Amino acid sequence: MTEPIAKRAHYARATTLHASHPHGVQPYGNCYGDANSFRQAHLGNFSILSDELLLDVLSRIPANDLLALAQCSRWFYCFANHDDVWRQKLLSVAANVGFDYVNSWKTTYLHHVAQTKPSSTQPPLRFDSVFSDYLFEPWVAHSLDLDPSWLQAESVTRCPAEIDVESFLTTYDRTSTPAVLINYTRQWPAYERWTRDYLISQYPDAKLNAGAATLTFAQYFAYASQQQDERPLYVFDKLFVAKCPPMEHDYSSPLFASGEHDLFALLGPKRPAYRWLICGPQRSGSNWHVDPNATSAWNGLLQGRKRWIFCPPGCPPPGVFPSPDGAAVATPISITEWMKDYYHELVASGNPYYEVTQETGDLVFVPSGWWHMVLNLSDTVAITQNYISSSNLAQALRFLRDKPDQVSGTERAKDLYSDFATALQAKRPKLWAQVQPSLVNKPSLWNAMASHDSKAKSAKLNLATSNTSEVTSFSFGFGN
Repeated sequence: MTEPIAKRAHYARATTLHASHPHGVQPYGNCYGDANSFRQAHLGNFSILSDELLLDVLSRIPANDLLALAQCSRWFYCFANHDDVWRQKLLSVAANVGFDYVNSWKTTYLHHVAQTKPSSTQPPLRFDSVFSDYLFEPWVAHSLDLDPSWLQAESVTRCPAEIDVESFLTTYDRTSTPAVLINYTRQWPAYERWTRDYLISQYPDAKLNAGAATLTFAQYFAYASQQQDERPLYVFDKLFVAKCPPMEHDYSSPLFASGEHDLFALLGPKRPAYRWLICGPQRSGSNWHVDPNATSAWNGLLQGRKRWIFCPPGCPPPGVFPSPDGAAVATPISITEWMKDYYHELVASGNPYYEVTQETGDLVFVPSGWWHMVLNLSDTVAITQNYISSSNLAQALRFLRDKPDQVSGTERAKDLYSDFATALQAKRPKLWAQVQPSLVNKPSLWNAMASHDSKAKSAKLNLATSNTSEVTSFSFGFGN
């Protein structure tokens, strides 16, 4: 997965909300006067800093100074009480040791680090002339009711869980088509077992990777039930089997992605990270991305509901900007922000896309190279696994060979291609021979023109070189 670069879009779209910001903060667009004059009057010399930079500075100063600064003016009060500031402060000191979340990041920090018990009876102060998109937008992303139009369309094919392997491979895998297997995970022991109470009681000491923090099941679920974050912490743990060994026996890979169809398994212990336990509250999820190492994937849902949107390879959605080499992706900060600002643009674009709601028990197939995002519509527990089949083998081999700097999930990134090639030659020699023609680099436009006319003029050659660069950059960046 390429690393997303979060970008805050300027708040412009009108939004209907049922309540106002707890401190009365409004977007800059609501200021009828000179917003800069307001900032200078209430922030003094700090007004030269952008809102983004000011929040970053505040997250780095001692807690006592931050509490004192909150008493200087209404603007400082709102900035110093912005919960994401306290989230960063807590995670900087307690991310790896765990913590018990208490109502908000501020109260959690004061309880965990300062060992004080803040009063919960004093309501927050409210003001009518504080304007900041950076304070307002995160609250909107958490508080906004999801637009029903975001959830209506269903364009991904649903097929029965009993579909035979060859039919699935022919219809979906070999045609690179997203699909949903209805109620597939109901056959797993995990479907009945992996409730919150079971996971907490069965694995009380397991420390889960929740992005910026490491938490037990009890700590994470307590956080998930109280949080009001724009981007909630999201359990995405690749070592869950090592931490909770019995969980490995509570599920099984679908037949179309196991055995002879799971070629990465040939690597044995050299296989990159490939399976993850996923837990997340409502409005959490995965922002737009393409799965790592040119793999395909499946996602089995055990608790809750998820909303998926897919865009074909080479067609990133509006508001999502891959770097030319595909190593990084610039996206809006949160999934809700993307839905609010860009979903209808995608619908109106005329470009191909697919969407579906994954219900409890459903298993989603994600073909290699497809852009996708996932929004949790309720509290969820799921498991996902990435794999390489014969359908995406050539694409995966080219990726491992040509982009070793983007290979993820292993400390042997630069050696993964040779390791995989060696395993294929030894254990699947016929398949290795079949894929060889697809691994030959096609001649560049330069070579094609030079071959056709070795006496071409210098100007034409320079033009061909320029065109080659543009075509290569485009296809390379979008993983074709």
